[in-house]
Amino acid sequence: MIIKMSKEVAITGIGILSPLGIGKDQFLENLSKGESGISIVKGIELINISSKLAAQIPEVNFKSYIPLASLRRMDRISKMVVTALSLAIKDGGISLDKENLEKIGIMVGTGLGSSYTVDTYFRLLLKEGPLAAPPMLFQTSVPNAICSHASILYGIKGINATFSQKETSVEMAIIQGYLAIKKGVADIIFVGGGDEISEPLYHIYSKLGLLSKNDTYPEGSRPYDETRNGMVMGEGACILILEEASHAKKRKANIYGYLEGFGIASSPVDILGYDKKGDGIYHSINMATKNKSPDLIYGSANSSLDLDEGEAHAINKWFNKRNGQVKLTAISSLLGSFDAIGGLKAAAALLTIKTKKIPPTINLTKQDFSFSLPIVTTPIEDKNIKNVLTIGSATGGTTITLLFSADL
Repeated sequence: MIIKMSKEVAITGIGILSPLGIGKDQFLENLSKGESGISIVKGIELINISSKLAAQIPEVNFKSYIPLASLRRMDRISKMVVTALSLAIKDGGISLDKENLEKIGIMVGTGLGSSYTVDTYFRLLLKEGPLAAPPMLFQTSVPNAICSHASILYGIKGINATFSQKETSVEMAIIQGYLAIKKGVADIIFVGGGDEISEPLYHIYSKLGLLSKNDTYPEGSRPYDETRNGMVMGEGACILILEEASHAKKRKANIYGYLEGFGIASSPVDILGYDKKGDGIYHSINMATKNKSPDLIYGSANSSLDLDEGEAHAINKWFNKRNGQVKLTAISSLLGSFDAIGGLKAAAALLTIKTKKIPPTINLTKQDFSFSLPIVTTPIEDKNIKNVLTIGSATGGTTITLLFSADL
């Protein structure tokens, strides 16, 4: 979908906490080399659990990014996202004291919010009764607490919104931020989000049979591979600065690229199922690429049986009606899979546009599908990369695609 409004939307800052490191530089260095962020999960009781792997962020000294007075009121997921915001503001060179804070907003996507806090709260509630459950925990258990903490800390007075749409939560936040700037409602919107690994979440995903495990094939994240047997759970946070283009140019901001278009579609599937036929994925790709074709696609494949198959069908159907060369990669092989991974995919797309470095899809040894376009399996550089498409597909059938371009 191309929204024809006069204002253009640039991306001028990136803040990242990922299993590959803190900040965009560490992320880019390890991503572009194909370094895996997946290892044995830490801090999770694994009794009666057949899965052992996860992609977790490294230890973070949150005091380096958030004032102590604010830090005391935040739980882990809020700390993660607010730290990503702090990194994005620094990267974008924004002086908030020189901006009209009523024209600055924040939109965050999170699939499950603070799953660790919710778990802690209900354990106390059930074990010791209502009087033992701390009110401070309850107020941080709601998903919109993340945005609230960020707005309070930075004095943001514009739009404040939270989106929860499973694995497309961040993509939805990005689209709404894009539209707000296109309509002139804001000059700057901080968009992105985050999700964390917690013990109950890991156990639930395992019991539902969604996680890879050692059975016929070894545990691991192998998008598009014939031996794939489930996802590896990940976590992370990412904030992008969406900025009205003339506003960005006036302050001489570094522009990573532009958000040119998007597509939203869905397929009627089970609440825990993916779009196996790929119909919704295809329609979403088609909507985003009506006026411009990508040179590279960051796929949503996460090593699950149905999603990878559906995406393969959709991409082949779309590409067979196109001319030119398009490459494909899936970074869930490096980062695992989690609801807010769309922020990291968007950041990766923009960093590829800027540096021309394309990360590989690792662990692909026996390709399961016949693709009309090449899958990148070793780190490469391509000077011709100007337009990059990201695909986000969620259980329940929603797909959101975003088209980023070097120029308009």
